[in-house]
Amino acid sequence: MLQDEQFSAAEAVSRVQGLETALERVAIVIRNVQAVKDSALTPPFSVSSEQLLNDITTECLAHQIPVTVEIWPQNPVLLRLHGAAIPILLTNWAAGARVEQQKLSLSLKPSETGWALNACLRDGMGEIVSRVSTAIAVAGYPAAIGEFMKCAGGNAIVKEDDTGTFEIDLNIETWT
Repeated sequence: MLQDEQFSAAEAVSRVQGLETALERVAIVIRNVQAVKDSALTPPFSVSSEQLLNDITTECLAHQIPVTVEIWPQNPVLLRLHGAAIPILLTNWAAGARVEQQKLSLSLKPSETGWALNACLRDGMGEIVSRVSTAIAVAGYPAAIGEFMKCAGGNAIVKEDDTGTFEIDLNIETWT
């Protein structure tokens, strides 16, 4: 028990800060699980590409995550997804995975089955320590994102290097 141990003031502050960080991470996990659960209970609906981008950048701004948009459609695109959860899941993943000076780079491009949303934090400069895999095959936030995309009828692919996950590709179906 903490109360039975003797700490210097600096050690006590360090322990309290560690507990605060752990509790913040627990809150993020709960928020992610709730977003996935809420989204899975309703069928996917149409969300415009402009609204999705606005929601992601707004959420990033709230978390002080710089974001750049590499490629985004100029014309409106209606996407089949649970739009509210993607900004929450991507931003929380980026907040936990990024290091200082990294920007979240976004692109939305047509794919064979619909649209591919790419979120990248770095160029994979570190050694790749795990193969590119589906998000539900890995742990942590990418797993929550993968479960969400599975419920939405799409899938998610993650890439990792020796410092963790650096890129997520979300394959979003379109209405047929």
